Amino acid sequence: MLRFIADPHGTDPGTPMPHRLAGEDKKLRLSEAEVITEYLATLRSENPPEPPENADAERGQHLYHTVGCVACHAPDPGYQPEDVAAEASAQSPQVPSVPLPDLDRKYQPGALAAFLEDPLAARPAARMPHVPLSEREAADLAAYLREKTATDRPDVPEFKPDPDAGHIGIRRF
Repeated sequence: MLRFIADPHGTDPGTPMPHRLAGEDKKLRLSEAEVITEYLATLRSENPPEPPENADAERGQHLYHTVGCVACHAPDPGYQPEDVAAEASAQSPQVPSVPLPDLDRKYQPGALAAFLEDPLAARPAARMPHVPLSEREAADLAAYLREKTATDRPDVPEFKPDPDAGHIGIRRF
């Protein structure tokens, strides 16, 4: 989160996030990004949803390709669900895909499944539609997405917010 706030486009090329700290010198930019990160970390749920048990990434992959996810997000190269006609997917127009970077780092284990069950509860004005999924289907889809988007970057130590730091130095944009 800190890296993204300090340099959104360097961390996630193509992100619509504006680079509000771009004009600052590096030291000030990092200092302000730390303060913003501290504040945002205090908004994290004290009781995140429990990670789903026995989630199946293979079932999740099938769901990803059959319930509508690939209307906005890129399908896996070469993946062809058995119950989808090959000619239908061959005729599908190629449209720009909404990227799914680092979902394994962006969501706590149970939080992605909870989001997928009801995305409009978390983001009412977002483009992500509500797709009727059972709790098990959301867990399977979350397991697949976390596996699909996992990165090989070195682990970053868990961020521990300083509860007193979030209110200091936040600039008004």
